[in-house]
Amino acid sequence: MSQRTRAIGGSALVFIILVALGARVGGVGVATGAEAQRTVHLVAALKREPVVITKVALGASTVQLGRWDRARDEQPDPDTPFTGNDDWLQNLTVYALNRTNQTIVFLNLQVDFPETTAGRTRAACQLNIGRIPAAAAFDYQGRPISQPPSAEPLDFEPGQTLAVHLADYVDKIRRSVALTLLLFVLREVNIRYVSADFAGGMRWGGVYQVFDPGTSAWKRLDLAYFPGNREGHWPGSPGWADPR
Repeated sequence: MSQRTRAIGGSALVFIILVALGARVGGVGVATGAEAQRTVHLVAALKREPVVITKVALGASTVQLGRWDRARDEQPDPDTPFTGNDDWLQNLTVYALNRTNQTIVFLNLQVDFPETTAGRTRAACQLNIGRIPAAAAFDYQGRPISQPPSAEPLDFEPGQTLAVHLADYVDKIRRSVALTLLLFVLREVNIRYVSADFAGGMRWGGVYQVFDPGTSAWKRLDLAYFPGNREGHWPGSPGWADPR
């Protein structure tokens, strides 16, 4: 994604949304998005990635299947619009699959809202799920990362699917995008995962890397490295479970 994503100030964000969606303000009130067309946008997964989103469900119904990198002459599966009411966002569940042979203890997902784009800025929220191991709790400048004392590591095992319910994070999403009453107005959301930390201290954040305490720096592993079978847990491969 080329655009920089971060939270916009409350009044500015509300104005952007109202203008973008043509909502009315004043004595008539704000037009709601009840039973409107909604869309979940997913980034096409790559085989080098340790985690892939296999589907997104609204309640019990799948509304978006995972998007997969195809051969050069093929396009990834498209995003599929669906009908959802005002509480569609908080009723979404994101299903993530651990493709590796190692246990993941921390996962960082990002949700952002393309309708809030202003220049190079867009409202976004980071969902930190689990706890980073102490040996790897450093940012990319080597500075310690502060984590909530209550955070517990995930036990996201090899080949396992993790269900992330956005209802568990909706208050944080509202705070991050400076929206409380107008969250229902949004009709599109981008969902992607940003990073994954493994029990042994390795991290994926575009490349696999480990933290070197001697130099207080992250060391990249070989670009060909994959923890497990790079071809496994991929659509059409042995052991693949249809996410439907």
